[in-house]
Amino acid sequence: MKTLSFPAEEVERIATAIDPRSSVVLACDGTLEGILTCVFVAFATQADVQDICDGSRVQPRIGQSVVAVPTSMEAATRVQRGLVRTGGKASWYAVMAASACDDPDVGNHIHRFVRYAFSSGDTSACSTCSQKKTCAQPCERIKPDRVLSQLTHPYVSPVLRMRKRVVNEMEKMRQFIRFQHVEGDLWFAKCNPSCSVVPFIMNHFGQRFNTQRFAIYDEVHHIVGVSEQGAWQLVSTDEIAPPPIADDEAAMQDAWRCFYDALTIDARYNPELRRHFMPMRLWKNLPELVPGR
Repeated sequence: MKTLSFPAEEVERIATAIDPRSSVVLACDGTLEGILTCVFVAFATQADVQDICDGSRVQPRIGQSVVAVPTSMEAATRVQRGLVRTGGKASWYAVMAASACDDPDVGNHIHRFVRYAFSSGDTSACSTCSQKKTCAQPCERIKPDRVLSQLTHPYVSPVLRMRKRVVNEMEKMRQFIRFQHVEGDLWFAKCNPSCSVVPFIMNHFGQRFNTQRFAIYDEVHHIVGVSEQGAWQLVSTDEIAPPPIADDEAAMQDAWRCFYDALTIDARYNPELRRHFMPMRLWKNLPELVPGR
């Protein structure tokens, strides 16, 4: 969707498209910025917003009206600043991580969490502050962990659960991503994570490949992270054809398989435990588990 500055006229246009007699579904592009834009619209229009979801997954219930909301960086940034002021940076990091989860209800959970953080935050110190429109720091009177510490709250626990799932998937990708040397002096890796975590792990690999060109392709979410000299960017693509492997790559993969097999202790072989720590869905991209590749 097109990114716009989100002027007041755009809010009024969306407000007039909402039927006050019915519940509303706000459809976005599924990104974190798109979800926060819908949260902004829900606050600005005071509509009865029951669902916020990806436009490609909209399934309205009886009596619901669907309103498409274009993504606005300005509106998303305003929600971000408000969340940091009322819930602290930890709340913002939790929302950012949860947005990478593939849960179809992630928009609803983030919406309820943000509303709860806003309603329970003591913003009296910010109401008279001249920096409130530009400040992105939590007030000194606000405890940063006040919202996230309520682990059993129905609006907080789903976000924490999704954050944990994303963090666990990030750790799996850091462990099980395998790079191969391809022509053009590029290091290429393919992965299939259950959450869209490539944007979260690019810094990790960028610091280690700071002088090398590398690319990580997420074949599930169709995102490629490309890095050169430590600077990286994301590219959306449906399909990618990597260059042929370099002359030395086949020998290196054979050496890695030999090393992997040499560490195996047959007497302690436990396939269930291995599947627990190394999910089978990742095996197809692990050269040590694909003989002869």
